[in-house]
Amino acid sequence: MSNKITNLDVSLFTLGGVDFLERVEGAQFDTDILDDLCRGVAQRYGAKKGVKKEFKFSCDILQHVSSTCASGLSLSAFTWDGSSVVSEIESFDLDVTTEIKFGDGATEVFRWPQPTGTDYEIQVDKLITSNADWIQIAMDNNVTSIEAQLVLDVAGIDVSLPMLMSAASHSIDGGEMQMEKVVFKKSGTPTVVTGDALLIEILTGDAYLAWAAETGAGDYSGNAIMSSAKLSVKNGALIKSAYEFFNQGAPSYVAA
Repeated sequence: MSNKITNLDVSLFTLGGVDFLERVEGAQFDTDILDDLCRGVAQRYGAKKGVKKEFKFSCDILQHVSSTCASGLSLSAFTWDGSSVVSEIESFDLDVTTEIKFGDGATEVFRWPQPTGTDYEIQVDKLITSNADWIQIAMDNNVTSIEAQLVLDVAGIDVSLPMLMSAASHSIDGGEMQMEKVVFKKSGTPTVVTGDALLIEILTGDAYLAWAAETGAGDYSGNAIMSSAKLSVKNGALIKSAYEFFNQGAPSYVAA
């Protein structure tokens, strides 16, 4: 019997040349084999054949401010159309997605993803102080008041986002606070003041990066694009971001 590899054997985790070892909560590396069915008309079963491969990885990262973990207490601004609701925010998720097409040819084994656009949206849970203001805006008999700037400052991320209010609800449940749930979708180009490098890079379309991980069970490295990011801010919790990456071509793997 011998010891097996644990989380404590991880010695390196870099994204874009920056060491995230003290911030990454977990990671997963995935190779998918794309297949097609080789079967003639009179065959019952046929055989699956591999036709292409793709390599992806994902990780969860703790947001830091001044080298320490940040919580919802770092939320200092949340305004919609100039009106601050920062004291009413219960939670929100900022989702950013890189739109992808593939540049690999038929003779290449691994996928070669390339960015062709960027999408983003925010889902918000908001407490109500006096009126259900946001659903009222959604109910107005026009389609102009639902477009405005959303300004966000949290965990050192300061951005102004042109948004479209695309859905709003007002919930009333026994033994619970009344809540508004609102979805905002992109309505233009973001303006960035400051912010976490990874999140800002994918938000502004600079999605390429080199990466490396030394796990104790093998060393991985490659060049990837950030395919998605989710910044989650919740009441009474640390702020975390979930990232997904799509490698360009074959990654490198060196056995331990």
